[in-house]
Amino acid sequence: MKKKAIIFAMLILLVIVLGNFMDFKNGKNIQAQITHEEQQKIDIINSPKWLKTEGSQLKNGAGEYVQLKGLSSHGIQWYSNLITYENLEKLKNEWNTNVFRIAMYTDPNNGGYVYDSEECTQKVYNIVDMATKLDMYVIIDWHTLKDNNPKTYQSQSEEFFNKVSEKYANNPYVIYEICNEPNGKSVTWANDVKPYAENIIKVIRKNSPKSLIVVGTPNWCTDLTTVADDPLNYDNVMYSCHFYAGSHGQNLQSQIDYCINKNIPIIISECGITDSSGNGKIYTESFENWMSYIENKKLSWIYWSFCNKGEESSVLRQDYPIKADNNETQYQAENYYYDEYGNIHTVEESNTQPASTDIDEYLTEAGNIVKNYMIQNN
Repeated sequence: MKKKAIIFAMLILLVIVLGNFMDFKNGKNIQAQITHEEQQKIDIINSPKWLKTEGSQLKNGAGEYVQLKGLSSHGIQWYSNLITYENLEKLKNEWNTNVFRIAMYTDPNNGGYVYDSEECTQKVYNIVDMATKLDMYVIIDWHTLKDNNPKTYQSQSEEFFNKVSEKYANNPYVIYEICNEPNGKSVTWANDVKPYAENIIKVIRKNSPKSLIVVGTPNWCTDLTTVADDPLNYDNVMYSCHFYAGSHGQNLQSQIDYCINKNIPIIISECGITDSSGNGKIYTESFENWMSYIENKKLSWIYWSFCNKGEESSVLRQDYPIKADNNETQYQAENYYYDEYGNIHTVEESNTQPASTDIDEYLTEAGNIVKNYMIQNN
């Protein structure tokens, strides 16, 4: 009897082992499959590429200090076709940049988002995908300007940032700049910019809770002390400062110092070597002073702008050959450029050989200076 009981127990054990084996053979090891999927999510969440603010500093997921430096596009409704994979790759590998800013104007009359939301959004997607493939950070800039008050197109902004933050929810390289340059005497931090920011941040955080967000400040991003005294109640937010060497100096630097002392993180999301018009004289000495200040404070900075517009702050000459691509298929001229009003002009070629598109061969005076600073301060 005892012997029969042992045999019976052994048969039951054999049935259990064989059943587990068949489940595994037939792909029913669901626990292992779930673990793999969950691990992928954990890997994304814990990626060291995610950026975070710590006091006034910017760090990555490993707790290492990060300084972003790169270039901003001009309006992508005019200049998106300069932003090719090859040009971004060169900016990263040879200019030592690690970020690119996409300036998407809101302008309802001149090709901005309010005028053509689908076209502008697709251009943003194209550039984001190229940049992140190169392991570059990319700032999506809701480029308020003539609209003065970011509340003017708040509903459109909510729509846009909901779309892009949902699409790039798990992409640690994507940074959201929710209003470029609030401006005008009636536009204030307390009444306009802060309430707007609180609404847009909620939209983004719902989809992408870990993403870094940049918030513009009043008076063309030069009123920092008001913001430092009344900051947003959100983590992982930086405040934007814009300087132009011919227009801004010690006073603006003192405001940055004030913010740093109060643990308010500042990013130079736009700067230039001219005055604030982007044109006229190049202020080499003042720009050098700013570069020394930025390196001393370890601030992130983005230069305006990567384009061939006929103004002194542009890094490319007007004769840079632009191909009719990147959704600009309506222009079939082999080489052309934009003037300061956004009008297209064809460039006459002196020979029949295809023109080089190496950006280093078409740098302006400003372009050469900026490239040298990018390389020197690696």
